[in-house]
Amino acid sequence: MKPAVEIQVVDEPPPWPVAELEPFGFLALRGGLSDGEIGAVVLGLARGNDHQDDPDLPPRPAGRLPALLHGLLSYEYPSAAGGLLVTDTRTGTDFTPGCCCGLEDWRDWYDMLDGDGDGGARLWWGHGGQPSGDPYAERDGALVRLRAAAGAASAAGAASAAVPVAEVRAMLAGVEGALRDFRADAVAWAVRTVPAHADALGPALARAFAIQ
Repeated sequence: MKPAVEIQVVDEPPPWPVAELEPFGFLALRGGLSDGEIGAVVLGLARGNDHQDDPDLPPRPAGRLPALLHGLLSYEYPSAAGGLLVTDTRTGTDFTPGCCCGLEDWRDWYDMLDGDGDGGARLWWGHGGQPSGDPYAERDGALVRLRAAAGAASAAGAASAAVPVAEVRAMLAGVEGALRDFRADAVAWAVRTVPAHADALGPALARAFAIQ
């Protein structure tokens, strides 16, 4: 289980170097990513939160870079397109977040685990598509049952897996550690790349990733 963000299209010259990554794919966040990968993530987050004339934000500053980072640095709860990417190491199947899922909601997995345990604690995992429907994770007693998005469906139907609840809890702890490691590297990247905004980026990423 890895925290991942969806890669955004780069359709104009970026304000800093970014890695060439496949648009609409997922990049797992962790410590040790390259400067280009970190730059691509921060750019995607900035553009995803760049909503002009939002009444919930202070006035948009002048200048391309301050304006681009304005939403990400200002929102109380920035969004982060993506989610938790789970790979079944036995079959190689990837259980990816569906459309409109957000990494900022990853702690909802704990709510799913701590539900009544009678099959009613289902986690929405984004929009999937027809005919296989939306992906989901669901607590079923001592297991968490996963169903993949439409892209991972086979002729027999959508791919599925079952994981012990205790194992999911351990993996979620790893998710938080990976997010903390990425944030530390991103702050160091910001000191080198956008020093005027480095102090604000760390807290903004903590809000976007629901970490302290």
